[in-house]
Amino acid sequence: MDEKHPHSLLYSLCVGRPNLALGNCNISVERMASKAQREAVLHVAGQGSCVIVGRGADYILRNEDRLFRVFVSAGIDFRVQRVVKRDGISEAEARDRIRSMDKARSAYYNFNTEQKWGAVQNYDLCLNVSQWGTDGSVELILRALWQVYPDLC
Repeated sequence: MDEKHPHSLLYSLCVGRPNLALGNCNISVERMASKAQREAVLHVAGQGSCVIVGRGADYILRNEDRLFRVFVSAGIDFRVQRVVKRDGISEAEARDRIRSMDKARSAYYNFNTEQKWGAVQNYDLCLNVSQWGTDGSVELILRALWQVYPDLC
């Protein structure tokens, strides 16, 4: 399931004020999708060790005993260059796409968790990939994970 919401004024009003009567404003589909996604995350996590990217999994699994929550960020220039290379688009297009995705991810997370997306208190490790590079970041995440859960080595 994609972490996107419609960008309409009506949707924003419904999500921002779910108790506001706006005639035919119905967010029950969003709630049903959130419930299904929550159940899927819980099912996957219940199968054993796993990596779940996004989906508010840090919030959904917050009461689990063995949980390691990582938030990965990067500077805009690093992200733009990565998207340009990956998708073969201009820097301006990449910058717009990144802004749009960040806005959608933030709205999705904030709506489904009632937490603030990217807030450090929601994670065990926050990492700036532009400082460490992709390979260095993977190494740091694994070292931190093994420090917390040495039995995973």
